[in-house]
Amino acid sequence: MKKYNRKEKRFIEIGKVECPQLCAFSAVLEDVSASGCKIRFPVKVNIDNEKDYVFAFKFPRKNIKSEIDLMCHPQWSVAEENQTIAGFSFLTSPDTPEFLTFISELQELNEDKNDIQHMIISSQISFI
Repeated sequence: MKKYNRKEKRFIEIGKVECPQLCAFSAVLEDVSASGCKIRFPVKVNIDNEKDYVFAFKFPRKNIKSEIDLMCHPQWSVAEENQTIAGFSFLTSPDTPEFLTFISELQELNEDKNDIQHMIISSQISFI
């Protein structure tokens, strides 16, 4: 699959995504950033690249609203025999401020994780 350039850092985050306009089944969030996301649908779906969709994102974290509704626009999609993987960009939505707060928290967690990793794993080579 082609590697896409991203504007912002992507975070691998567990989440369920619902969009009755596209699929009767819940989809799985693969990664997310402040400007977009990658979603895996459990069946083959037909995505109209000229249409905007409203997605209901549900994250298992306790510090976030139970459901965040965001307007999304398709950027790319790959339909396979039994699934569809697609990338969407986010449009301004009423829940955008809540979502951006969530992304900020992910960035802070990621920075903390990197700091701890550098403390544990030394990048210097030492011979015994």
